Amino acid sequence: MRAAARKIIQSTPKAKIIFLTVHTDPDDVREAFELGAVGYVVKSRLVSDLQLAIGEVLEGRTYVSSSP
Repeated sequence: MRAAARKIIQSTPKAKIIFLTVHTDPDDVREAFELGAVGYVVKSRLVSDLQLAIGEVLEGRTYVSSSP
């Protein structure tokens, strides 16, 4: 997660990263945003959240899945 996010941001600074993960711990969410993420989708909410997350990010907002 860390290495991939760093490489993406280094090579494409304007990239908008949405993490897709099974991790729901608030520390993991915080770390993702510190690495440059603008979205965080929990896999258990993939169907309901991914399209919404993409729309929010494209509108310049951030998105975090609610607790499963």
